[in-house]
Amino acid sequence: MSTVLLITHATRHLHLADKIIVLGNDARIAQQGTYEELKATDGYIKDLSIHPSHNTQTIEDQEIASKTTIRKPPATANLDLVRKTGDISIYLYYLQHVGWLSGLGFLLGAAGLAFTSAFPQVWLEFWTEAHGAHIAKYISVYVVLAVGGTVFLGLTYSWILILVVPRAGLRLHKVMLKVVMAAPMSFFAQTDTGVTINRFSQDLSLIDRQLPTTMARVFLLLFSCTAQAALIAIGSSYMGITIPFVLAVVYVLQKVYLRTSRQLRYMDLEERSPLYTHFLETLDGLSTIRSFGWQEESRSTNIRRLDRSQRPYYLLYCIQRWLNLVLDLIVAIMAVVVITLATQFRSTTSAGAIGIALNSILGFNTYLSNLIDFWTQLETSLGAIVRVKDFETNTPSENLPGEDGVPPDEWPSSGAVELRNITAQYGPGMLALQDVSLQISPGQKVGICGRTGSGKSSMILTLLRLLDLERGSILIDEIDLSTLPRELIRSRITAIPQDSFILTGTVRHNIDPFGSVPDEQIIEALQKLTLWPILLERGGLDANMQSQPLSQGQQQLFTLARALLRRSSILLLDEATSNVDVTTDALMQRIIREEFAACTIITVAHRMDSITDADMVVVLEKGRIVEVGDPRELLKQRSKFAELNGR
Repeated sequence: MSTVLLITHATRHLHLADKIIVLGNDARIAQQGTYEELKATDGYIKDLSIHPSHNTQTIEDQEIASKTTIRKPPATANLDLVRKTGDISIYLYYLQHVGWLSGLGFLLGAAGLAFTSAFPQVWLEFWTEAHGAHIAKYISVYVVLAVGGTVFLGLTYSWILILVVPRAGLRLHKVMLKVVMAAPMSFFAQTDTGVTINRFSQDLSLIDRQLPTTMARVFLLLFSCTAQAALIAIGSSYMGITIPFVLAVVYVLQKVYLRTSRQLRYMDLEERSPLYTHFLETLDGLSTIRSFGWQEESRSTNIRRLDRSQRPYYLLYCIQRWLNLVLDLIVAIMAVVVITLATQFRSTTSAGAIGIALNSILGFNTYLSNLIDFWTQLETSLGAIVRVKDFETNTPSENLPGEDGVPPDEWPSSGAVELRNITAQYGPGMLALQDVSLQISPGQKVGICGRTGSGKSSMILTLLRLLDLERGSILIDEIDLSTLPRELIRSRITAIPQDSFILTGTVRHNIDPFGSVPDEQIIEALQKLTLWPILLERGGLDANMQSQPLSQGQQQLFTLARALLRRSSILLLDEATSNVDVTTDALMQRIIREEFAACTIITVAHRMDSITDADMVVVLEKGRIVEVGDPRELLKQRSKFAELNGR
């Protein structure tokens, strides 16, 4: 035996309760008692028109949720070759979004900075060899070089931070957003949510923060190492011969190090996706976790995934320490070579040249170590660019060839809808609709009903071209939807979903994101839905929707207000009133009947009483139409529709 506390607006279940508690508008208890007691007393329960159903099974259509929650492992991108060896096309892809002129300007600034940083040492040698002559000339050039180095440093980093970073980040963000917005429903059914979130969080964070500054450091250090190597070679004419051998050793070293570190960085990025997914799942199911006492299991799962996400980073840190040790040994050998050549072949050098060479070796160690370190960071940071490029290349698009027709501006004018033997599925083995044919006349009110998984919402998705057809065609006002751009179709059809969607921002931005409707019309629509007095107290059209959120029922009214401002000849309702109470449902039904009287209305029904006054009802079962007719006539006979009503 268990105590059951049911908080609901579904009044059809009230007769099953042992005790009913009614809350008033002031959040206080207005009534309490048994169903029979409250039915005999004036108040909320007596005013309801409740018809207890013998069939208490919920017929809410959740096939979309059930299908989209089936998560397949994310498709492994074919990146093995790129992971091991890199790809010059990645640099070109990034440079394309940075801009060629911006990249050239940065390279010129980096070269100027390296020259003004290294040449003062040579100029100082010239000055000492002049034995005090032309002091003004040497001082003035030295000052110009010092000031020039500061100027080039400021310009180079300003160029990166002010021009390159915002431009590249914005363009690459637009690329990913465009790909996601154009992806078909099957992509979201097969791709884990954490993977997509990771692309917009971790990958873009690398692109906006680490990648540009690392790239700047790499090129600055590259020019600086070149200048330092030239200064070292000045120490002895034979020293220049050893430089190629040193570069060959460094090249082999970074080749081994780079492959390992790049792979570890990819693993670091990918191991974070399960962690993000667990965060999202925990937030969505927090109430369920608490109610079933699963806190410890959830915490353990989180810790395991956190540990896995940290392993690649720890290993990456270890090999960085190994690299520093090896580079220190290489530079020590170079210093020994310089001294040996200087002492054994005195005629090939001078005291000033030896001083410059030894001084440069002290800095060359740091420059070379930092160059390889930042070069590796650049390569591994480019992993985010690899993922973006792969995402853009391999993510399928819902837009197909031939969907470029342009209908008349007034289309759809009448609202006639015809489905001709359509078959649709979410993916292999996930059938949604099968051989569905239906003729809907202009201005007709049609109700779509059926049990869970029958295909009700799938029919709405096919009308909006969110679900591709395997066979058949859909015509609206005698125009085949497969010949039109999908965005255009959705912009010409008004739809009210079951779950309202609220954007971050003001009331005005939420109800009219494109700013195409005058404030007077917005206020008028909100007044019809009884929302304006509530919003006016919070600040009117400039009130923030997130700081003072509306209730579930008020959000559905707000969604209907949106539809009033962009109405068309066709209105799709996907269980739009399933999450509201009876009073709000009645208000919404009245507004729909009055404001959309001349429109073709297709309603996916959760409450059968919301479609009993429709011109025609369509009963679906396992993706097929099993019954079509007048709802009033079907209720009088033994029919599928009557069974859904519990008769």
